[in-house]
Amino acid sequence: MKTGEKGGDETAEDDSLDPSERQHIPRAASSPSVYERLQEPPRPRVHLSLLDRESVFEWFGHHLNPAKRIEFMCGLLHMCQPLELRFLGSYLEDLARKDYHVLRDFECRANNPNDLGALTDVVDPVIRSKLIVCLSLLGSDRRECAGILSRILSSVDLQNRDEATAGALEQLALLYTMASLHPAFHFHQREVIRGQLDKIELSLEEEKRQRQLRINAQSTVINSLLISGPFLVPIAVGFFHASRGKPTKDVNFKIVNTKPKYITSF
Repeated sequence: MKTGEKGGDETAEDDSLDPSERQHIPRAASSPSVYERLQEPPRPRVHLSLLDRESVFEWFGHHLNPAKRIEFMCGLLHMCQPLELRFLGSYLEDLARKDYHVLRDFECRANNPNDLGALTDVVDPVIRSKLIVCLSLLGSDRRECAGILSRILSSVDLQNRDEATAGALEQLALLYTMASLHPAFHFHQREVIRGQLDKIELSLEEEKRQRQLRINAQSTVINSLLISGPFLVPIAVGFFHASRGKPTKDVNFKIVNTKPKYITSF
């Protein structure tokens, strides 16, 4: 596994590439300019004792979605020293060797332009899953395959995806995050994909906001019903009135008095 040039900390890329391509760093690792730092308010000091390892592991494993996990790890790798990268490369190579035989056939297809050319319908969740697998197994020097994937991802219309679910948006975010960080893509391809990723993240944030609004609205309705006395609760068999205990004939729900005893009359 190649993790750097001999005697330097540059990532291995084509010598024919523009130097600006070699400086593409994930947003997670980008540093602000001196002027931006001066404009920022002073940040609170974080004590090292508060950043215990278990809390970091829990945050990474349970609070980050797959796209943010990938971006965070790539940002950390860009902060490593050359010798650290060489060691991590050997460590990762040993971990990946355990699944080599299982993923060998998938890796051959992921690096085959003919197989990639058939994966054009990104709206299909099955195709999206296959594209994620292909990007995971794509070689760092497979420029032709990266070009095919870039055309597929660039042709997706992200403006008319209001109906997309949270799961579909998270899949798209993972797909575009991996493509925007993959070394097989040229710099301008990664930039175009990064612009599309920004739109996906905005849609994902809007979907989360709308979901939270719905949850808040439901909680408000339930709380108002709890303090307002008798109200209607849907059930499968029929409706009952709390004072009579007899089912009605024309309705399919039940009237119960759920007013807490500790609440006085309203």
